[in-house]
Amino acid sequence: MTTTVDSEDLVVGDLVVIENGKAIPADCILVSSIDMTTNESSLTGETEAMHKLHLTQDNYSHNPCPFVLQSTLVETGQGTAIVAAVGDLTCAGKANRALDIENELTPLQLKLETIADQIGMVGFYTAVLTFFAMLGQLLLQVYNTDSELFVMKNLSEVLDYLIIGVSIVVVAVPEGLPLAVTISLAFSVQKMFKENNLVRKLHASETMGGAHEICSDKTGTLTQNKMTVMALYISGQSTHGSQNVSLNSDKNSTLLAESVIYNSSAHVEVENGQKVAKGNVTEVGMIKYLMDSKVEVESLIHRRGQDGTFEFQIPFNSSRKRQTSAVRLTNGNVRVFLKGGPDFIIDKCSHTLDAQGKAVPLSEEQKLDLMNVTVVKQYASKCYRTLLVAYCDYTDAQW
Repeated sequence: MTTTVDSEDLVVGDLVVIENGKAIPADCILVSSIDMTTNESSLTGETEAMHKLHLTQDNYSHNPCPFVLQSTLVETGQGTAIVAAVGDLTCAGKANRALDIENELTPLQLKLETIADQIGMVGFYTAVLTFFAMLGQLLLQVYNTDSELFVMKNLSEVLDYLIIGVSIVVVAVPEGLPLAVTISLAFSVQKMFKENNLVRKLHASETMGGAHEICSDKTGTLTQNKMTVMALYISGQSTHGSQNVSLNSDKNSTLLAESVIYNSSAHVEVENGQKVAKGNVTEVGMIKYLMDSKVEVESLIHRRGQDGTFEFQIPFNSSRKRQTSAVRLTNGNVRVFLKGGPDFIIDKCSHTLDAQGKAVPLSEEQKLDLMNVTVVKQYASKCYRTLLVAYCDYTDAQW
């Protein structure tokens, strides 16, 4: 059974499931993997994907790459790994400790420290000069009046001179300077916010205040990292998300559910008394659609986790643009499911299913119509992420 936990709760020896597009939560050793590559540019600066191979009895002595490191990203494939190091003991943690960026002072803080030191030195020298000037005046007065020097009155005045000198030093220290700087930075943050420049930390305003252009990665759009099925083309009809209740009555709904569940790594957990899908956001969106349509997905997920169900799996990657899974059916046949970009899969399709669940030949003209007119182009024009699922059956003899 797979359970989602916070990465901070991981300890050495835990078994974690690593999927395509996810960040590695700790330094781990692969014990199983399928075509896995990782991007380690955050640690090494090299953008080339690193191929990872899990440990086996045959390669444990000469396998150079069974390790996956914290803060790196899985580009392709999936696998299972054992946690070997967490926190500051990981490679990323050791690098952060060596850099110790948090202790560096900003340019403004360095200038303020310099000003404070200079003001303190001026106050100290002024206090010393004042003390000796007043002490000299006292000695001159004693000399002119031929009075005794070491009397209680004169000692009391010397003590007063010392207190005045100390007072000058105390007054010279700019105690209100940090408060004044903080207030000025707060006003700067408010002014920049009105100019659509949000600064979360006060000391960062001195840098952002001098910026003329701000470049953001990708689209710069903030999202909830959630995917929702907005439209579905099945049995020759296009169904929108608000009409997903009708999916349960469709004769192809079970086949659609199998195409989604058997060709994904997402799973269902119980959270706060409710069943919630966890995993890849795209797959979670499709599973949630099936659950809302009253389709029994848990039994399919349970069968997916049984030994002997899969003949093989090829995870999604950016070069193939599709994901493939071969499943052994209860009648002994093998069914191969395909999921991915419509333009990469539709050319491999020869038939489509009608409303009665019968296979109907799919001509080249119909393929062009689905891609460029009726379905894919319309969905793409609404900024939908389009996916096509397909399957093919093989007898045991053909397999």
